[in-house]
Amino acid sequence: MKKITLIVVVLILGLASNAQRNPDISIERYYHIQKGKVWFHALGKNFYPISMGEVKTEEILIYNSADVPVSFTTKELPDGYSLKFIPDPIPPKTEARIEITFDTQAHGKYGPLLSYFYVYSSIEGERPYRMLMSPNVLEDFSVLSEKEKADAPVVTFDKTESDFGTLPQMSVFNDVFVLTNTGKSDLIIRNVKAGCGCTHTNTSRDIIPAGESAELAFEYRTLHKRGTQDSKITVVTNDPNNPQMTLHIKGTVTEIEEDK
Repeated sequence: MKKITLIVVVLILGLASNAQRNPDISIERYYHIQKGKVWFHALGKNFYPISMGEVKTEEILIYNSADVPVSFTTKELPDGYSLKFIPDPIPPKTEARIEITFDTQAHGKYGPLLSYFYVYSSIEGERPYRMLMSPNVLEDFSVLSEKEKADAPVVTFDKTESDFGTLPQMSVFNDVFVLTNTGKSDLIIRNVKAGCGCTHTNTSRDIIPAGESAELAFEYRTLHKRGTQDSKITVVTNDPNNPQMTLHIKGTVTEIEEDK
């Protein structure tokens, strides 16, 4: 449930930050995320839609409620990201924006991604602001000819669900999904993204010739989870008909009874 909530929040924040403030909406209401003296309309972007090779710039609107100008700095940004603050510094009691540019080629990864970084203000004692980026980088198959589509790879799984039944907390479950390329050209595994830190994956190989198979092994840890579970693994390939497939790890986690 926490993961679903996070995804929904990220999508809402990303979409909301595209809007400009209507003069009929008060500054206090519009910049509803009030982090100290700097107020935000959103703290996340998803750059939807975006394909590999694109460079896209989007903005997050902010307001300096302080009585002094504010300037910003960042430390290490994830690969492919750059920021610009307009204006810089931001005068007191002034609306401004953060332009965030995402270069998919420089980032180099396909599929659903999750990155974050911190923005630091010049206001003494102000805590850094955490910005969450959640693009889903797609492959552009529109450039393929009809022959290329006919000769494309096809990903087939031996199963799309792995059920561990019932396990107690702090258990480890291991299993394997088998991918077979039933198409006519090499199948390339672009990315494998686990839905949470409780799942670790490993592929036996990332390029699968036509007619051959590879294993996607995973280790799932129940940790302190409890109740019904449905952890997901997203597999991104160059199959134009199924570029992103979702695999499920299901089961029930029981609480460990404490000694009385």
